[in-house]
Amino acid sequence: PDMNQQTERVGSPWQLKGALCTWSGSSNSSTGYSRTQKIVFDGQGNYQYGSESSFSSDAGIAYGGNPTVETGTYSVGETTVTLYAQSGESYQLQVNMRQNNGMIAELMYDGTLYATGLCE
Repeated sequence: PDMNQQTERVGSPWQLKGALCTWSGSSNSSTGYSRTQKIVFDGQGNYQYGSESSFSSDAGIAYGGNPTVETGTYSVGETTVTLYAQSGESYQLQVNMRQNNGMIAELMYDGTLYATGLCE
């Protein structure tokens, strides 16, 4: 692929690579239940989504038979990222923050923030 074509304003998959996470927990729960949900993007248009515990390693995209991990493809727009799940569902996430180099650091979905900084 010609790297010079990545200067257009419409986003390219390379602008979204790595893991974005969200942490959800209930402070009024006696069990102290919490979970981290994670979306891993490979920078080439494929993603995996699941809870933190469903990823066996930080090796990135691992196409295993894990039933709790959803896989699909994604497209990057100027202000949104759309996930196309293998189940046929599609999800539109708002781009909340871009870094100076164009890489997306934060996404918002239905009031939930997914951010690279929330992945521990």
